[in-house]
Amino acid sequence: MELFFWGNSSCAQKVFLLQKKAMRIIFGMKNRESCRPLFKNLNILTLAKEYICSLMCYVVDILEIFETNFSVHSLNTRNRNNLYIPVNSLKLSQKGSYFSAIQIYNRLPNHIKVLGNQRKCKFLKNSLKEFLGAHTFYSLDEYYEFNST
Repeated sequence: MELFFWGNSSCAQKVFLLQKKAMRIIFGMKNRESCRPLFKNLNILTLAKEYICSLMCYVVDILEIFETNFSVHSLNTRNRNNLYIPVNSLKLSQKGSYFSAIQIYNRLPNHIKVLGNQRKCKFLKNSLKEFLGAHTFYSLDEYYEFNST
């Protein structure tokens, strides 16, 4: 649960670099060699993927406290089932776990969001790990870019 609070902090990048360094030492890789294939082939979650998993498990557990876009403006749009992102101009708040959780949830594939809405947490975790296992995200920015294209 600690990852939930500090997974998006500036120190997380240092921890991720240590994770990659440990992988290189264990598997006898060179310093400049990419760890991406290892993460994918061995099905090891990067720090960013661990953060996404911990946030999504938390969101599904307390999904009823979040408002959907449909409950806020009652328009039948394609994003009506996405979680509503409250307006806030403070960057510090926008980088926090609450806003990150909403942004990550909204960018999940629809078949995973449906499981979350149906409160099928076990199936959601399995589908989420399968989705994240198919892609190697080194950062949240990579995750956001992947799902926006």
